Amino acid sequence: AAELLRLAIDLGSPAAAERRALLRALGDALANAGRQEAAAAAFLEAAEGADPAERLALRRRCAEELLKGGYVAEGQAAIQGVLQESGLSAARKTPVGALLALLARRAFLRLRGLRFRRRTDAEVSPRAIARVDGCWSVSSVMGYVDTIRGAEFQSRHLLMALRLGEPRRVARALLQEACYLAAQGATRRCRALTEKAHGLASELADPYLLASCSWAAAFAEYFGERRFEAALDHLLAAEEAFRSRCLTGGWELDTVRLFASFCRMYRGEIAALTRLVPGYLREADRRGDRYMMVNLRTRVILTWLARDDPEGAQADVADAIAAWAPARTGFQVQHFYLLHSRVEIALYSGDATGAARLLEDALPALRRSLLLQLPLVHAEVLFLRGRAAVAAAASASGDGSAKRRALTSADHLGRQLSRGSTSFGRALGALVRAAAAGVRRQPEVERACLVEALSLADPLGMRAHVAAARARLGALIGGDEGGALEARAAAWCGDEGWRAPARLLALILPGQEQP
Repeated sequence: AAELLRLAIDLGSPAAAERRALLRALGDALANAGRQEAAAAAFLEAAEGADPAERLALRRRCAEELLKGGYVAEGQAAIQGVLQESGLSAARKTPVGALLALLARRAFLRLRGLRFRRRTDAEVSPRAIARVDGCWSVSSVMGYVDTIRGAEFQSRHLLMALRLGEPRRVARALLQEACYLAAQGATRRCRALTEKAHGLASELADPYLLASCSWAAAFAEYFGERRFEAALDHLLAAEEAFRSRCLTGGWELDTVRLFASFCRMYRGEIAALTRLVPGYLREADRRGDRYMMVNLRTRVILTWLARDDPEGAQADVADAIAAWAPARTGFQVQHFYLLHSRVEIALYSGDATGAARLLEDALPALRRSLLLQLPLVHAEVLFLRGRAAVAAAASASGDGSAKRRALTSADHLGRQLSRGSTSFGRALGALVRAAAAGVRRQPEVERACLVEALSLADPLGMRAHVAAARARLGALIGGDEGGALEARAAAWCGDEGWRAPARLLALILPGQEQP
């Protein structure tokens, strides 16, 4: 479609109005094909000479596609003018300012409720529609880059959509709010909003909204309960719906595939990731999709480590973040992914000092970003710090003060995780405490912690964590029972294609000799 539209523009000598219409159609076709940068250029060219309302709408589409493609600095610059022309202020300059504004609007929303008076597009002003759509362009994408600022903009978006009253935009805003609430741990409210939006989507028979309902349901499982198998099922349903029933092939598919990959990572599905991720990356590269390439390459490094190639992993994440660096305006989600991967690589390589230094250097910026307000990020960082502390203790010589301090820190971090509200966090806490007990040579304590970790991680399908706990527990128990546990762990690692399973299991449970 895009090729034919280009031919019509180049060969047909259309009049100015017809040319703008063709360019807009070209932008739509390119956006649906996931070629966001080219789509943005088409929309911007179409805006030249258009009347004010159409020009504003086309400039908004241009900015939205840049943001969706991972061209964040360019997209933010483009959206500023759109927001100003629509009478909206820009995003808060600091995460703290954004958080305070978010809390105030959320409090007002709880008092106001979700009531709205239905209106059609014809019953509301184009300026009001432009304001709502401008907020949508920011909030729908920024949550995956700068979560707190994105959430603050989303709170504006929901309030304005409710005031506007157009049902499709209300449902869209409810679903976006549900995803933000899920990331912040408010699972019950997420599900309530998703259910309300699903009623509207079913009434409207809107395929895009119905697919987005599966997406929001996945987020409730992923961020709320950490039930990664259930989340993956919802994401696969959303992927199928977006691919086969919606006119979109870009950012929405990217995002559900990203989070499906993250679910598989938590579930230890290395073989599936090894099969799927290279194809996703080739497709993203073909489309010039920086968003997909950077997120996958900075986060899903288990495929490299399973091949026993930490050097390849290090080079890949460095190359990926270099493509993102021009967009940096603070510590973003992608920089957390980068930190996570670099610490994992250091631990895998036996560089406990380097892992601890990476975390120490990044913690101030991570705290300022307020990403630690997100429960899943907070749990992941505690687990990284706990494992780095255990690894440092295990590599320390003798029984000196440095070793004692490291183990005390690991105990503290493990207890913090174990006091969490989810089985996921408690499982990670039990693993940290088990590893610390192993370094202290307290086999009974270590064994109890491993049994606890297994009871929590196994129902969640955290297969890599389960394999690490089984292998170590088997080594402690010994005999036929212990040998059976070790054999189960080894067979699973072999099925998933882990080239150096002992080193990868020790990454999850550091400081121990893995069979």
